[in-house]
Amino acid sequence: MWPYPLGDDSGGIAESDAETTAHRGENMFHYELHQLRSAELGRRAEQNRLVREVLRARRAARRSADGRTAEAEPHTHGPHHRRRFARAA
Repeated sequence: MWPYPLGDDSGGIAESDAETTAHRGENMFHYELHQLRSAELGRRAEQNRLVREVLRARRAARRSADGRTAEAEPHTHGPHHRRRFARAA
């Protein structure tokens, strides 16, 4: 029915199984490395989120202690605020 042999008749299955089992340990090693890296990235992301949360809380505590709000803070540093770049003509 098929123009080429299938299954055991082709003789290719045993060869491909041998290659698969030879590389299986190496593939598992790479998979485990990926899992370790992924877990480490997750831990770092969580730590960075906690740091940002702590900084926001400290900033909010400072503002409430000073009696200021974020809206009341000036956007410039006074009447003599220098521009970063010279104005174009």
